[in-house]
Amino acid sequence: MGRFVERDDVALAYNAPVVTCLLEHAGHEEEHIREHALGLLLSDAFSAEISTDQARLFLARLDVEQTPSMQDTLVQLIGRYGDESMLQGVLELKSFDSIVSRGPASEKAMVDLVAQLAGTNPAARFNAAQRFYRTVKPGVQISPGIHALSLVAELSTESLVELSELEHREIAQWAVELRIYGVNLAKDIPRGKDLLEHLVDVHVPNSGTGKSHSQPQKDLMQALFFSDIAATKSNGEAKAMESEVLAKFAAALEQASEHELANFSMLVRHARARFRSKPDSFGLAFVDYSIIFNSSERKLLDPGDLRSAAKSALDQARVRAEAAAVASGASAAGVSTQSKIPSAGDQLSAFQFSLALKEV
Repeated sequence: MGRFVERDDVALAYNAPVVTCLLEHAGHEEEHIREHALGLLLSDAFSAEISTDQARLFLARLDVEQTPSMQDTLVQLIGRYGDESMLQGVLELKSFDSIVSRGPASEKAMVDLVAQLAGTNPAARFNAAQRFYRTVKPGVQISPGIHALSLVAELSTESLVELSELEHREIAQWAVELRIYGVNLAKDIPRGKDLLEHLVDVHVPNSGTGKSHSQPQKDLMQALFFSDIAATKSNGEAKAMESEVLAKFAAALEQASEHELANFSMLVRHARARFRSKPDSFGLAFVDYSIIFNSSERKLLDPGDLRSAAKSALDQARVRAEAAAVASGASAAGVSTQSKIPSAGDQLSAFQFSLALKEV
């Protein structure tokens, strides 16, 4: 067979029948023959001889072939010879989930394939992202969700307007869910900063209306995504954005009664308390943590929240002292160390939060 794959004009004239022969053998009952045929089809010698129609045979074969290495070869062949008309077929593969779940290399190969076939078409990109997100298994397999958002993050702001309200809504919901699963949208997702800008400026505002996506829900989402953007900035820029984040939390809390979830106000307080749980603002989180702790929604507080709540209680003395100093016209920086010592009530609150850790 070697004489057929030499790179010269005479040899190329023989390649068409060779390709036909190899395509036939790609479905041979003997595994080693199938593997050899598929490997040869990857040769550059046949790049001008394999048509898109013939490439569809690779797609059909992918749902039949069970050997992982040959599935990987088929994915490569589709990527080399397929076009955008094959995207839907790839997304409808019965083997899609198993290939994606097999490991990082196979998952990456599949996301690269669908990205290539989808190109810059917003609808095609969304369909590919949606298919990837359907393979997410909370606590087990989160990476497909990261790939799903990366597929839409690469789209331009201008092209995103072509998506429907429902599609914008799904993308925003995926982002919220991945945050809950512990994904850092800015750092863990390729072009994550672009994605966050799109979420705030395009996806959330254009996600429609209704009980499941009311204005308070949008305000909460924007508060979360604004806070993620702020976390990527320098200290000065992040501080400047803080008022914008808190304004969105306040708006969501003010309209909480319009939300379909009875505990929505507690969800907003929980998110705001977490946003404030940092060295320079622990004390400001105390009220939200206390309200949640003393309500029927205490289950929202995980061990990390309870530890932060205890710190927020102990930081109350500093917050009170600094507020009093500012009210009197003095500088907050000049508050004495003695004034910052937690009161007995502060210490009791901190003790209650810490005691609750044993019950979690």
